[in-house]
Amino acid sequence: MKLQDIAFFIVLAGLLILRKPRLAVVLGVGAILLSMPLFHVKIALFTAQRLVMYAAAFFSVTVLFNLYQLRSIEK
Repeated sequence: MKLQDIAFFIVLAGLLILRKPRLAVVLGVGAILLSMPLFHVKIALFTAQRLVMYAAAFFSVTVLFNLYQLRSIEK
């Protein structure tokens, strides 16, 4: 496991504790923006691919937060 994976899991755990969907979206967009230059230069494709996967995880967390919130409103 690389250092970037450990940092991702720490940030994800903090995000799950805080339960802030907007912060998850900001982090997801930030990960995609960071990956764009890496894809363009083609020197760190593995890292860029990881950043896109991290963005997908952040967006998935946002969807789960919103679904949970919607379900609790319906009750």
